[in-house]
Amino acid sequence: MSNQTPPHKSPRKEDVTHHIVIGQTINLDKIQLAKELRSQMTPAEKIL
Repeated sequence: MSNQTPPHKSPRKEDVTHHIVIGQTINLDKIQLAKELRSQMTPAEKIL
């Protein structure tokens, strides 16, 4: 008996969403905004 899990299906290249949580779809615009906000954090925000 083998306990292998089936391979995870990778998203298509044209897919414009990311699945951060299973079943949750995130738009690329929201992901880009989150990256920008993280890169522009103030020193106080970085401590948190």
